[in-house]
Amino acid sequence: MPVVLWWCFAALLCLTPGEVQATTKPDKPAASGTSAPSARPSTPKRNQQPAEPSDKAANLWTLNPNEMKTPQDSLVGRLNGETFRPEKITFENGILKFAADSNSLPDQQIVVFLFRDVKDLLSKPLVISPGPNPGGPVPDVHVHFKRGRTGGRDSLSYVHKYAMKLEMKKNPDGRIQGMIHLCLPDDTRSFLAGRFTVESKDTPPAANEIGKATDPISGTFRGKWPAKRFFASLTVMGVDTSGKSLGGGSLGIDVVPEENSIASSGDMELVFTKGSTPKYRFSPTATGAYFVVLSVDRVPVAWKWIGWENGSRGEVDLDISSKGFGSLDVRWSISAGRDVRVLPLEEKGELPKAVGDGAEFVKRYSRSLQGWIAPVTAGARSVNFPKLRAGRYRVFVGSLFKDVEVQ
Repeated sequence: MPVVLWWCFAALLCLTPGEVQATTKPDKPAASGTSAPSARPSTPKRNQQPAEPSDKAANLWTLNPNEMKTPQDSLVGRLNGETFRPEKITFENGILKFAADSNSLPDQQIVVFLFRDVKDLLSKPLVISPGPNPGGPVPDVHVHFKRGRTGGRDSLSYVHKYAMKLEMKKNPDGRIQGMIHLCLPDDTRSFLAGRFTVESKDTPPAANEIGKATDPISGTFRGKWPAKRFFASLTVMGVDTSGKSLGGGSLGIDVVPEENSIASSGDMELVFTKGSTPKYRFSPTATGAYFVVLSVDRVPVAWKWIGWENGSRGEVDLDISSKGFGSLDVRWSISAGRDVRVLPLEEKGELPKAVGDGAEFVKRYSRSLQGWIAPVTAGARSVNFPKLRAGRYRVFVGSLFKDVEVQ
């Protein structure tokens, strides 16, 4: 049985002298939600016995938060049976990282996705137990470690059955003073406990620095989702007020319904949490226009042009269209080049001023999204976009472009 059902309509665009023709007719229903390999590894079976712990370590591992006796000095820990003493600690976009070294791929690392605003974290302690946890989503804990000196790397994730106490307070100098006691339910009784100090990019800037801040743009994705595993990706593209590229990026993740799925890379974050509306966040780099797109199984399903000024904070929700999808046939009598591209317009049928007519923008970014570029074979005079969300688009063929509405 199809997971998500859309009725498709056809729109015809002819790039020859004369008026644009558009026709609509019902097509066969299309479904999304194909299976993809899970990005979340399961805990491997281990044959070895847990490492013989020291007396101090033996007293620090417990799955009962009420029994935790957290050291009042620097962090101590154990990960996969090996001593773990973090040298690098970061806190950004609600993600707390503890790494054993400063390498891009640390030999040992614990990453905690907190799913909470920094103000909430600073206002009260966070206590997580293996049982029910009312009062908000349970953080995801990811661990990465190297197997011996010459072994491969393992990555494990924990979305429940672990225990943690976390307290964070802001110092007068703007840094955050924290205390963590984390115990994992693995065979080697991994844990991390003690106090730490960390710089925070989530901490609101001082008043005299507000003009230099780059506060994030964030929001939710609202709509119906496939009932089976699917691949979700977030793509961000931007230009400044003069039309210069502000860079961009894409972030993808396999989403398993009824589980927590998180992707984070640099200045971007995509979060699907059980029982909550999916969220996104990215950090813009300068004043300008940003184009944010969510794709499901490689098909763009929600997007929006966002105007952003430096020093402001954007909260922009995106709705997955209930208008369904259509197909677009494009025909021409000129030299089309190697491909035909489409670019969604704003709700009023226009593009942000900084984007101009969109020709340069679409050349830069359309390859980031598979559903908006169609290759042209030698001698061909037409292409088809089989699945476009209903709305208005600008179609680019060679040096020409025209606007069309897909119904």
